[in-house]
Amino acid sequence: GTARRLKPIFMTGITTVVALVPLAIDPGVRSVQSNASLVVLGGIIAGTTATLTIVPRWYRFVYRRTCR
Repeated sequence: GTARRLKPIFMTGITTVVALVPLAIDPGVRSVQSNASLVVLGGIIAGTTATLTIVPRWYRFVYRRTCR
């Protein structure tokens, strides 16, 4: 299922990152919004990575154990 959902997952992650980058790069004093956008960017990157790598491996591990 991951191969079929690869494009929508990437498109969602990329559009969110592109939308938050201007807010994260605050040339002036660091604001609350700038700090919050950095946290959200980290979460999006970590969540997308986990969705595409860790979750399918974990599912395969659990599914193989229960089918034996």
